[in-house]
Amino acid sequence: MLRVARRLGLRVPDDLAVVGVNDDELVASVSEPPLTSIALPTRAIGVAAAELLDGLMAGRPAPREPLRFAPLGVRARRSSDVLAVDDRAVVEAYRFIQANASRPILPADVHARSRLPRRTLEVRFKAQTGRTIGQAILHAHVDLLAHTPLTPAERCGFRHPENLHAAFRKVTGMTPRAYRRRLTLPASGDPPPP
Repeated sequence: MLRVARRLGLRVPDDLAVVGVNDDELVASVSEPPLTSIALPTRAIGVAAAELLDGLMAGRPAPREPLRFAPLGVRARRSSDVLAVDDRAVVEAYRFIQANASRPILPADVHARSRLPRRTLEVRFKAQTGRTIGQAILHAHVDLLAHTPLTPAERCGFRHPENLHAAFRKVTGMTPRAYRRRLTLPASGDPPPP
């Protein structure tokens, strides 16, 4: 779908949000942008299929209704990261923050990229997103750390790991490790680690 969107000149996620299925970490991570995906309970589906086949082979009738399995959840990545606002300056500022989350950036860097006065951009950004530009940068750094294993604190603008942990706890209410564990979805339908 991402290739088709590119051929049609559509920008993902600006013009089109894309969500995949089966949450294959390799496929999701090598896609550009990284692909949001629905995690399926593949282990439970496999067990049910084996039990159904065993029953059919033993002469039991097939179920009248199809078997249904609820997804385990959605792993949100950039392919569906849509900011639904009409203010082009806010969208450009937000995109700049997202594109540069892996390096140290400051609100002044965002202001320098805008044609608007600093205060005007701040007011419009806060009105449209509910966050200041500084808060949006912090959330982008934290989100990157939460979804990218072993990202050094320095890459997100933190000189010391304790500063990163304090900021992360302020935004999420937990440590980066606890946050990652909470977000970890099992690939095979097994329960997540404790």
